[in-house]
Parts: sequence; C-alpha cells; structure tokens
Amino acid sequence: MRHPDVSTSTTPVWAPWRFNLGDHWATVNYLITRSYILREEMLLSRYQHGQDFVSRLQEIRYLLAAPERSSLVLVDEPGTHEPDGFDVWAGNFWPTTETWKPNAGRRVCYQFDGVSSAEDKNPPCEDQRRILDFLKRHDMEPVRLGSHMTLAAAVHELATATMFIGCDSGMSHVAHSVGTPMILVEYKLPIITTHRGKRYTHAQGTDALIRELGYQVNI
Repeated sequence: MRHPDVSTSTTPVWAPWRFNLGDHWATVNYLITRSYILREEMLLSRYQHGQDFVSRLQEIRYLLAAPERSSLVLVDEPGTHEPDGFDVWAGNFWPTTETWKPNAGRRVCYQFDGVSSAEDKNPPCEDQRRILDFLKRHDMEPVRLGSHMTLAAAVHELATATMFIGCDSGMSHVAHSVGTPMILVEYKLPIITTHRGKRYTHAQGTDALIRELGYQVNI
C-alpha cells in the first residue's frame, strides 16, 4: 500500500544523506533551504540501500517550521541524487515548531551513543558514569534522548530542558533546531566536521565537559 504522503514523480530524486538521524535531520533542513532559496521542488526518496525512511523523514519535515514557499515532497522511487555531506552539515537549520525558552529548571538532556564512528566520538562507559554522577550530585536531572522515544517527544524534552550535553549524535543536530544551549564533547573525531556554523560550547574530553557543566549550572 502506498504511503498517504508519498506521490510519484519523473523528476530526479534527492536521496537522504547516508543512514542516521543526524544525517537525515541535516538533509531535510538542507533541502528545505534549497527549495526556499531556489523556489524549486526538492524530492526525498522512500528507499535507500534497502531501508524505508518515509516515517522518519516525514516526522522531521513536520517538526520543522519551514517557510511557506519551500516545497518538499516524498516520492515512492529510488534516489538518483545524493547531496554532499559537507554542504548538508554546514547548512542552516530551520527552527522546530516547539523551541527552547530560558528556564530555571534542573533537567539536562543528553545522548552519548552516536552511531557512526562510535569508538572515536562516544565517551567510554566509565566517563559516561562520571558525567551522570556529577549531574545527580548537583541536583540535576539527566534525561536520556534516543531511539526509545519519538522525535516529537525528544523536541519537547529539549525545549523544556536547561541544556543538552552529548557527542556528535543525532539528537545533537535536533538540539540545534530547537535552540537548546549545548555542550558537545570531542574525543578523536572533530566536532566541527558536522557542526560547522552552529552554536555550541566545545569540550575537549570528559574533564573539560564536567568543568563546562560546572560553569553553566553555577557550581
């Protein structure tokens, strides 16, 4: 059965950039920007490498406050064009329909399980425990983001949290659109590669992340 939001087209089709949430979030933002600037219809493919991304891409699209003149249509056919990853990552991100507002809360959203290049960018397990223990000792409530929740739920958590901390992960890209203050920790993989032009505090390693946390929560 055809997906209700999918149409057919003979126009060349843009494939989603790679496989993961951060790539897809950046891709949808990039294609919205292209259609906004060039006033042309951009297309996203239903399938890539045998995987069905319709529900994810559709959810991303509906969570973004895209300009009225942008046009993004899903088509039920393989992608014929793939955007360049450096263009995708460096592009502007459109705000989400629910955005972050300054608050006096004590909740910190986090994600430390990025999928691609995991060994080079995720904190070791013992370091993750150190970070979470630090938050709890100072009466901060850690809220783990990830695939166990919908993207809409993650956006709501980010919009109502004090900040986001994490590595180069899918939720770190979502946080850019929500506008949540961020501390991103870097190990072997440079953060700037996929977060160019975005606003965040850079922490080189776990000790630096904990120090930044202390500064930002006035400890």
